[in-house]
Amino acid sequence: MTTYTAQGSTVWLKRIDDDIQEIVPLGTGQFTDEPMPSSPVMDGRLVFHGYDGIECERFLQAVRQHIFYHNRQYDDAYITSYVAACLTEDALRWHISLDDATRDSWRSLERAMITAFPPPPRRVSVYGAK
Repeated sequence: MTTYTAQGSTVWLKRIDDDIQEIVPLGTGQFTDEPMPSSPVMDGRLVFHGYDGIECERFLQAVRQHIFYHNRQYDDAYITSYVAACLTEDALRWHISLDDATRDSWRSLERAMITAFPPPPRRVSVYGAK
């Protein structure tokens, strides 16, 4: 099974025989080896696309685990550079538009990400309640 991207949509190509392939959209959960649509890891590296708040939360958690594992929790330059290197698509464009102070501070960047990519409306957060 391979993936194929056409007109901005990524699909699985499931080989039925040598001449026929079935096209299945990603995210349908029809295959056990299919990646989760909001998974922060792609091709063995951490990636954030800026799809939604759930992807953002998973990405931030993975970053936190990475910096803890590498004992770099207090190294803003390392963390913010690492995060910037992981961004692609909408998240990359969003990051480029930020002011330098936000881009250079891990705490500010993390807050800005959570604000820019909120959780879906169906999920109630105690932190969003007033």
